Amino acid sequence: MNEVNVSDTDIAIVGMAGRFPGSDSVEEFWQNLMQGKSGISDVSEKELRDIGIPQSVYGQPNYVKRTASISDAKCFDAEFFGFSHAEARLLDPQQRLFLEYAWKALESAGYIPDEMDSPVGVYAGCGLNRYLLTNMDIDTVNFDIDEFQKMIASDKDFLATRVAYKLNLRGPAINVQSACSTSLLATQMGIAGLLSYQCDVALCGGATVAVPHGAGYLHSDGLIFSKDGYCRPFSPGANGTLFGEGVGVVVLKRLEDALNDGDDVVAIISAAAVNNDGRDKVGFTAPSANGQTEVISLAHGLAEVAPEQIRFVETHGTATALGDPIELAGLARAFGDLRVAEPFCALGTLKANIGHLDAAAGVAALIKTALVLQHRTVPPVCVNGAAPQIGQEQSPFYFNRAPVDLSGSTEAVYAGVSSFGVGGTNVHLIMRDATEYQPSIELPTGEKYALPISAHHRDSLKALRKEIARYTRQYPASLADVSYVLRESRKRLQHGQAVVAYPKADGEPMLVNGEQLNLNCNQRAAFMFTGQGAHFLGMTSELYAAQPCYAKELDAVLAVLQELGLGEVVSYLQAPEKLSTADENRTDLVQPALVAVQYALARCLMRWGIQPAMLMGHSIGEYTAACLDGIFDIRTALRIVAERGRLMAATEEGAMVVAFATRSAVEALLDDTLEISIENSRENIVVSGSHENINAFIKRLDGESIKHATLPNRHPFHSRYMEPALAPFATAMGEAKFAPAAGLFQPASKEAKASQAATVEYWTAHLRHEVNFKFAIEQAAKAGIENFIEIGPGGALTRFVKDTLDANVNVFRTLGNAKTGNPENVNFDLAVAGMALQFPRLDIAAWGFGVDGRRRAIPTYPFRKEEHWLSPKRVAQSSQAQQTPVARAQLNPSNDDEGGARQDLDRSLLAVWAQVLEQPQLTIDTNFFDLGGDSLSAIKLVKDMHKATGIEFTHSSVFEHPTIRDLVDQMGDDAEKAASVVLLNGVAEGVPVFCLCGVQIYKEFANHFLHNPVYGMYAKEEIAIIQDEAEGEGSAEVSIDSLVDTYVQAVIRHLSGKELMLVGLSFGGLLALEVNQKLTELGYRVKRVVLFDSYLQSSHYRTLPKLMVDSFARYQQYGLRRFSSIIAGRVSQKVAGKLGLKSGAKRIVWDHESAERNRGDAFHRIARAFNATGKTYDFDALLIKASRTNAGFGMASKPDYGMSKVITGNLDVAEVHADHVDMVTGDVVDEVYDLVHNYIKAAD
Repeated sequence: MNEVNVSDTDIAIVGMAGRFPGSDSVEEFWQNLMQGKSGISDVSEKELRDIGIPQSVYGQPNYVKRTASISDAKCFDAEFFGFSHAEARLLDPQQRLFLEYAWKALESAGYIPDEMDSPVGVYAGCGLNRYLLTNMDIDTVNFDIDEFQKMIASDKDFLATRVAYKLNLRGPAINVQSACSTSLLATQMGIAGLLSYQCDVALCGGATVAVPHGAGYLHSDGLIFSKDGYCRPFSPGANGTLFGEGVGVVVLKRLEDALNDGDDVVAIISAAAVNNDGRDKVGFTAPSANGQTEVISLAHGLAEVAPEQIRFVETHGTATALGDPIELAGLARAFGDLRVAEPFCALGTLKANIGHLDAAAGVAALIKTALVLQHRTVPPVCVNGAAPQIGQEQSPFYFNRAPVDLSGSTEAVYAGVSSFGVGGTNVHLIMRDATEYQPSIELPTGEKYALPISAHHRDSLKALRKEIARYTRQYPASLADVSYVLRESRKRLQHGQAVVAYPKADGEPMLVNGEQLNLNCNQRAAFMFTGQGAHFLGMTSELYAAQPCYAKELDAVLAVLQELGLGEVVSYLQAPEKLSTADENRTDLVQPALVAVQYALARCLMRWGIQPAMLMGHSIGEYTAACLDGIFDIRTALRIVAERGRLMAATEEGAMVVAFATRSAVEALLDDTLEISIENSRENIVVSGSHENINAFIKRLDGESIKHATLPNRHPFHSRYMEPALAPFATAMGEAKFAPAAGLFQPASKEAKASQAATVEYWTAHLRHEVNFKFAIEQAAKAGIENFIEIGPGGALTRFVKDTLDANVNVFRTLGNAKTGNPENVNFDLAVAGMALQFPRLDIAAWGFGVDGRRRAIPTYPFRKEEHWLSPKRVAQSSQAQQTPVARAQLNPSNDDEGGARQDLDRSLLAVWAQVLEQPQLTIDTNFFDLGGDSLSAIKLVKDMHKATGIEFTHSSVFEHPTIRDLVDQMGDDAEKAASVVLLNGVAEGVPVFCLCGVQIYKEFANHFLHNPVYGMYAKEEIAIIQDEAEGEGSAEVSIDSLVDTYVQAVIRHLSGKELMLVGLSFGGLLALEVNQKLTELGYRVKRVVLFDSYLQSSHYRTLPKLMVDSFARYQQYGLRRFSSIIAGRVSQKVAGKLGLKSGAKRIVWDHESAERNRGDAFHRIARAFNATGKTYDFDALLIKASRTNAGFGMASKPDYGMSKVITGNLDVAEVHADHVDMVTGDVVDEVYDLVHNYIKAAD
């Protein structure tokens, strides 16, 4: 880069991101522009119906079925930004979109968005929030926490500040609104913030999303909308504009800072001017030629640029009869009404390509102009049937129908961009190209590059990997920069994967993908050293030739082998041609060769920055582990291992087979001739024996359909076949010099201890005893090891770790299979690149990876496309659509232990949390804040938990106990005082009907009410008392007053007015009398009370135990409430057993003595607790009797069940042909509803 002069006022565009109609990225945007493509498309009638546009609208002759929509406007990666699903659904789609593209823009500039040290300003605006108007309701009268959340999620005021909060940006965060010029004005303000040093980086832009998304529009004469859905600026056929959607964000820095920081400068803004028309126009919405002339001239003056230097201007061009002529006139006057023989300034008409993007229109024009300057090419105008025309001879302006190359000029290329807002705020920028600041890019040769990628979700990881691969194939010279950006300028997220790229001078690079990683794992690593099995002649020779560090370490080990007289081992590794193929499996050569390779590789890794927290080995691999732990030196290890291999080779031959089954399954098929030599993982067991016995064992495996594989070993290791070698090995081992271990060594044995490893006895037993590598893996996991690095040929140990541990740990395989797969250096490159992603301290330059590069715009983060969209208000009128998640959860039974719930309160709170967070997959250990909960949603959570249960929660309790388990555990006795209230029919408005002592049992009855919300209510005290007695406790106190208070408070919590109705089945009807009495005293008006088959104490005295047992059998079928049907079944069985009853018996009559003997039973105690003696209820009621009732004597034998003795108002009595429970659950529900409905109407 040559020495250049930089003005103090020059501003660099260092990053850009955008999504526009027909283009999901800036790169695609440019491609479409160069082809003159339009992103405006037709919309079918089916598509219109699908988004809720009625035929009565789109069928009108002036309805234009054209749209300028962006893709996936309903989608948002809520989890990435820490939003709950509920919050994401409320959040203005424009703000969601802008947040994602603010992240992308900073990434394109080469910065980690939420890890920036310098002050970053946000200057942005968005369009009218039509999502709020179309899809949401806000109650401005009762402005509670729900409405406050909607306001925070919807108001334009929070666009910039929300980005600043989520991305941790500490410069000015300013919302900008000037109608169509909003986002270009935001850019002008960002420039002012930079020049006044209020920030060092400025994020500027805007977003617009139309709702209904993807709809057409009604054309009206006199308005600015296009009659046919085509935008033709400056064309004779122009008949108006078409509004579209989009988002654009640019990253700005002071040019001097950008150059000093090594930023990739896309283009330079030389000046930015803004003004307003005032009253110099025919009306408020009209443009002004004078205003536009003045702002353009001001920009020229600020930039110290003559009009003759401007080669391109992106116009505002709306294709309106009023606006286009005024704009051309104002532009011509700003250029001094020049007359030239040849036009020199091309005009752009972006709205012809993508429509009018409202608040995002200016930044879209800015991004296009920056691309024009970056590529030094003007794309052709988009011609929609009629080409634009200047309409003036000798004008300096022209519209190009083909691309215009501007690269021939040796001077800077200047361009202008205009954006004029309704209301008169005009903005014009002068820009120039940054060609003189671009360093040359040389094609890298003879190197390799690590491309570490990571994402919050596996779907995004896969998408990013594909995009990086596409980009590097398209721009192979970019590899160094791509590697640099991915390593230095991208956030390290949970899911990772390393790709290794090998450049080729004559074409696309070779890309090799590594293992996927969990980057949330800790930094504790175990080195795992392989056993015999994947070895081969000449192993690591390729690695030796490619890597100086490894060659140096291995040379030192080979020298020791030569000194020990083990030259054949050296030949095995370095000169395999000196040996025969028969030597490949010679144990006396293989084992010391493996130790040599493993030791050298491990030393390299440790030298490059990876220090193991544990050392473990498989069979022979334990020697390398012990050596690196300092138990003995490498010389001792090689000598002993060579002797070990020689002695093992001299033992009797046999066979080994691996059975892919559990240990218990394998042991069941063994006999005395066989033994387990190795337990590798859960379903990988190696058995040893003679050839004959192994063959017989294999037949037994086949008979049990157990898969198996015969190992190539000639000798059955770690079995009794090794016993002849033990004594001579102990003698040889006796010469070893041991040292205290460093404490990292982990034996692969349940019996042996690491403290014994510095003894002859340990290694002698090691030769004979079983290898339990599964146990070693489990011990590593218990010690907190979450990274397992396999050192040695093959990938067996990696598979064993994956098969053994459920945890999502990382495994790294340093070398491939013996004779297949990638070359050795490629395998190790993948391992090193992957380890560098997990262990940032790893020095990849030492392994020969290229590390030089610069910031460059490469593919940005691919956010997940998850739909978060509320249905339009006019669509959401059905009861199912209105049902809350709590109601749906409680009315659709699932597993009793769903979410790890321990009891009913857990389940109730799970339903509430699922509603607030809109996260159906919750457990009682889910952390509220991990799912995007915040202080506002915590307020709503506290309110809804109280409403659902009656328990007083505090805001601080949620912060201190953010899981349901902790929240309930700290409540103590309060947990037993909960009540559940569930909306049964989904109706939102009307006088509510409250059904006492049940939820699910009333569901069928409730569904008949179309104009009244019907609630099922259930007090936990009832089941608690009953279950207490059934379990033999009998200690719980029965308090009707307490039950009544619980119901009264629950009713009040769910009332929005003063009127209500009460319904109760059986005992619920009796409680309804008391609840009505209490509510009336408190000033509430209970319009109607309906009793379903309810009778007084004297009949309960003899029949309630039987009645309740029979009812509980019914409740088990229908569900007392969503969470209690299973409990009801258990209680029914226990109580029936205590009372000597059969659930479902038709009738039983007890005498007084029997009742007295069972006075302690729960149901009897509840019945006795309700005493109507001396009470009167001065109100009207309806009693609906069941003809097949369980009681036919005492007061129950009277026509009104004796109710007229206590109800002093009008008592209406009706009877239906049903039994006690079927009257609200069976075939007569229609008849019952008609009786109730007519009774209610009579009160109106």
